[in-house]
Amino acid sequence: MSRPIACLRLSAPGDGAMRRPWFKFYTCDWRADPALRSCSVAARGLWIDFLTIMHEATPYGHLLINGKVPSYYQISQIVGLDYRVVKNLVAELERNSVFTRTTTSTITSRRMLRDEAKRQRGQEFAKRRWGDLPIAPETRKKERGPTEASKRKIKARQKWENDLLAHAGEERFAELMEVLAAHPELLDRATAAELRKPGSGAMAVVIGLKRLRETAQ
Repeated sequence: MSRPIACLRLSAPGDGAMRRPWFKFYTCDWRADPALRSCSVAARGLWIDFLTIMHEATPYGHLLINGKVPSYYQISQIVGLDYRVVKNLVAELERNSVFTRTTTSTITSRRMLRDEAKRQRGQEFAKRRWGDLPIAPETRKKERGPTEASKRKIKARQKWENDLLAHAGEERFAELMEVLAAHPELLDRATAAELRKPGSGAMAVVIGLKRLRETAQ
């Protein structure tokens, strides 16, 4: 008989998830998601188990166990189902576009990737705001509050992300955010190169980022 998933440690000691034993769960979004509503109860149950694994994984939001993509057999041992049933349920989830795969076929949660990106931005801002990050004495006074320039930069980034999500689609958005996590300098370059152009629209941002993404490979 398989052990309950709550009793299994699926990430190495010291990982970030060990310091975050819970994650945000939006009940209304869960019930209103048309992709999930298109799946069977069994598939939705498997997906919530996947979310708990992805919460403990590194990188966050990826279906990994100790840094490796689990096989259907491994998953079946964790959730207590036959591996053939697991394979069919994963196919059902993928058929209904519940998750996105990376270029290495790793299953990811688009929502968790977005939430983690927001969390990291907020954490960095909080550290700078309250002095946890080293700040040179001569610049400390400037860090007391956001300047007009920083406000414009934050607003530009929010516009960039919203436009990119709207025009590139959720699957493309998740893939591009993964690239930006490895190459954060691309975001400033994309913002500067595309958003500041006269008459620049969302598609220009997407096209510009695709070009920058190709140069990073």
